[in-house]
Amino acid sequence: MYNGENQEAPLDADNTIGVQQPAPNGSARVYVGIDSVNDLGGFRQPEWAVTVGGFAMITGWCVDGVSHEPAELTVAIGEGEAVPAIMGFTRDDVAERFSTSARRSGFVAAVPVDVPVGKHALRIASLDERAIEFTHVASVDVVPPRDPFDGLRERDAGWLFAIDGVFIDEASTVAARDGDAWILPRGSTGRIRLWALDLVAGSAPSDVVARAGAMTFDSLGGVESPGVADVTGIAGAERCGFVIPVAAPFVEAETFRLYALGADSSTYGELGAVRVRVPDPLRLNSVPCNGEGFGGIDRVEVGGVPVTTEGTIDIPRGASLSVAGWAVDRRVPGPAALVQLDVPGMGRFDAEYGLRRLDVANRFKFRIPDCGFSVTLEPGQLRPGTHCGTLHVLSARRDSYTELGDVHFVVR
Repeated sequence: MYNGENQEAPLDADNTIGVQQPAPNGSARVYVGIDSVNDLGGFRQPEWAVTVGGFAMITGWCVDGVSHEPAELTVAIGEGEAVPAIMGFTRDDVAERFSTSARRSGFVAAVPVDVPVGKHALRIASLDERAIEFTHVASVDVVPPRDPFDGLRERDAGWLFAIDGVFIDEASTVAARDGDAWILPRGSTGRIRLWALDLVAGSAPSDVVARAGAMTFDSLGGVESPGVADVTGIAGAERCGFVIPVAAPFVEAETFRLYALGADSSTYGELGAVRVRVPDPLRLNSVPCNGEGFGGIDRVEVGGVPVTTEGTIDIPRGASLSVAGWAVDRRVPGPAALVQLDVPGMGRFDAEYGLRRLDVANRFKFRIPDCGFSVTLEPGQLRPGTHCGTLHVLSARRDSYTELGDVHFVVR
């Protein structure tokens, strides 16, 4: 048990830390339990190991020792940014230990991993008027990012798959839909369920991963897939199901692009995409500007025909407008989280991001080939008049955005 502040605080056998805090009527404790530290967006990292530039998903509980009410807290890794934990998750085990007042003491914190590679202390601080910080709760291993496609050859054909849906947390509850988007509660973890086959090998792929901006989400394979073998005639299709845990977006919506890794571990191919959003999205301009986005616009097309980006672009009625380019987060450095075209009076349009741009990677010596974007405004979305669209690039950590450039155009 830990008493005092800023001292070594090893976890008890039940992963509980006690913190002594002064109080007018004597002493009080804030109890914190750490359940897990998992990499959110890294590739095949073990528990308590997280990828630099990504996020750590930290779960646990926090209880005031006097009232047994949930106690709010912040969590940080090393000298990185401290973020408030999302409180209110049900913890019957904690209520049984303390009282029914502690039933909703569970928390989850998505903590940016903005520290160098190496071992770093998990820092936790309570948020009441007796605020106290205790450090060195446990060591988190911060590791370099791994590219699941490194050394593999892209293959377009020979894949067969179907997306079963997006489910909420551990339950079998299907997430609600809004058009092409699946809705996940803020702070929750959704699970994309699908089945996939590598037709070249006549078996399931060796792995399926999802990518969203700078993050890669690994899957659990070997899931039973009833009926697929009967339909396809492939004997190994009885267990070709995959489940990919993905986090609910922090800002607006996110598109998770799905990739299969070949059964022979030498090829990969894109399967499709799943779009996820939260019920009440936080608009991109709700986060600070002047971020670390870096990129450029290098192609504009009107009705599929390239046009110059200098001056005002003329768009005849009935034509589309397409803007393409590239963007990275140079702080990581790595892919950005989101690229969006904001046109006042028309709306905000999410770009398709993560397109292959080896020319950019070679020119700037980036190890970030999937940094291209493209966004198209269809004729029905373009209103007559003079407009100025601004490209916004959301940082990989989703804590700031950059205005990349403007596109001036007039719709006749």
